[in-house]
Amino acid sequence: MSQRTARRGGGGRVGVDAKRVEIKGDPAFFRRINLRAVIAGFVVAMVVYLVLGALVRAPGGALAGESGAYFAISVLAMYAGGLTAGTIEPKYGVLNGPLVAVLYILISFVVTFFHELQLVKIVGPLGLGPMRVDRVFAADIPQLFFSTLGGYTAGLIEQRFRAPRRGAKHGRRSSG
Repeated sequence: MSQRTARRGGGGRVGVDAKRVEIKGDPAFFRRINLRAVIAGFVVAMVVYLVLGALVRAPGGALAGESGAYFAISVLAMYAGGLTAGTIEPKYGVLNGPLVAVLYILISFVVTFFHELQLVKIVGPLGLGPMRVDRVFAADIPQLFFSTLGGYTAGLIEQRFRAPRRGAKHGRRSSG
């Protein structure tokens, strides 16, 4: 004997049977994405990355990539981008922050792919060598983590410092 299940939010209906799940309407996840916040966060992350990356270059033109400075720059850039996205959309900063890193990872993948495609045309497929998956995860997971942390920090700043002042501006009066 099947029983009716409770409605969630009034918009979609879960279903009549436990075996059949029916979801109608737009998923709430995509309504919470603020594309302007994500793009602004990406732009800030790229500016931080490029400016700090230019400062790390040695005067002779050699890169200081072995020192771990680029890892620190990447972490700072993703944190700044996540913080920017979370500041623009503080209610869902934890959601918009990691999307900055996802956009960064996708664009860096496309750039790397086309660069390696050119190398394959010149040298051949054996010229690239093996793919280092450990380097992919060692770079992408911290970027996702720190951009999420930036969005989360923006949400905390909104809750603790800005939201109480907004309540005072919108007609809340102290009794006295």
